[in-house]
Amino acid sequence: MIFKFFFLVAYFAFSAEASILSPPYPQTSTDQSNVLRYLNGGPFVENTGFGLPLDPPYGCKIEQVQLFMRHGERYPTKSAGKTFETLYQKLKNDTVTSYSGPLAFVKDLEYFVNDPENYEMESTKGVYSGLLEAYRLGAFFRERYESLLDSSSVVPIFAASQQRVVDTARSFGKGLFLDQYNSSCSIQIINEVGKMNGANTLTPITNCLSYNTSLYQHTFGENIYQAEAERLNALSPGFNITPDDIFTMGAYCGYELNVKGKSDMCQALSMDAFQALQYQDDLQKFYQFGPGHNMSAVSGGLLANASAQLLQEDRKVVFSFMHDNDLLTYFTALGLPTDTELSTEEIEFHRSFKTSEFIPQGARLIIEKLNCSDSENVRFIVNDKVYPLPGCSSGPGFTCPLEETIELLTPEHEYAEACGLPDDRPHELTFYWDWEPTFTDN
Repeated sequence: MIFKFFFLVAYFAFSAEASILSPPYPQTSTDQSNVLRYLNGGPFVENTGFGLPLDPPYGCKIEQVQLFMRHGERYPTKSAGKTFETLYQKLKNDTVTSYSGPLAFVKDLEYFVNDPENYEMESTKGVYSGLLEAYRLGAFFRERYESLLDSSSVVPIFAASQQRVVDTARSFGKGLFLDQYNSSCSIQIINEVGKMNGANTLTPITNCLSYNTSLYQHTFGENIYQAEAERLNALSPGFNITPDDIFTMGAYCGYELNVKGKSDMCQALSMDAFQALQYQDDLQKFYQFGPGHNMSAVSGGLLANASAQLLQEDRKVVFSFMHDNDLLTYFTALGLPTDTELSTEEIEFHRSFKTSEFIPQGARLIIEKLNCSDSENVRFIVNDKVYPLPGCSSGPGFTCPLEETIELLTPEHEYAEACGLPDDRPHELTFYWDWEPTFTDN
């Protein structure tokens, strides 16, 4: 009898039909151990979202799509690169007789930027290539929004003027139009150098004369970085890792992933260190370009107001490429980060504001206008996940009714007045309407 009992247990445990060991819905949760969620400058990672499907709600048809996107994965800036090179030289020059522990990889480590000309440019190789990510997104748009594309007319793609942004826009356009790229797509470069463009810009932070980005002066994580440095020095004798090195190592990890697709530096750091690194970056962004800055929503309101105007038109597609900080002000204007302040003393684990959720490399905000039988509604997709607007989700599939969306997108303060723009600079954003087809920059 006992034998029969154990036989039945074994049968059901290993029977493919019973699926006891392979439940249809996984009972594990590993997403938050993904290192991409804790990196400063690392590769794109999807928003965690709310489980809502990307397919349009039942009875709804997409009438218009707007895309606001950060440039894709890139090499570090020249200044960051100098810091990484200094760390690299220090690690290679430390007196180590026997490479062991978390830093054993340093013995064979090679610096990941092999050409100084690549600094600040999009990455072109590896699984996290910035240009490849943009191309694939363009291909996704071609499939998803094919009915909105008119092959007989020229489609503008608007891009801030820094080369990495323009390159991302071009790669997206090539993925979208394939062999018709040169005839169907016109890259519209919006100058971001200086402040003469005033409100007619994709980089409203730069052009806002009253926007002070030096308000945040706090530091965070010294004790955690100190403990991490002591851990590494104990486990890998011969190195002299300092708390400052920990911050640099975290950033090194992210950019090496962008360029090479892998990084042993990521494996060396503990999750405690990554939590502190992420929170330090979140604090800086929150108080410089997020809800913690009094001018952030004003800056993002410029682009939000343009979206509101476009939603009221018959235009089918609108594509815009920019930088992370300007995109973050747009998210702030929408009210998507719901925190009003963040502690500078300890990590607030229950915060909604995380830079990896809103502005990783290649971050994108997709706005879809939907015709739902007897109503028009709008939904927002943040980094590939449907993201209902706080306080406005009464439409089908938790969308926001068009009229309410337009009201929410209309800024409380006029950008030109709040930013103190002089009379000789544009006080309105007009490039979405007064552009002219050009193919010289394709």
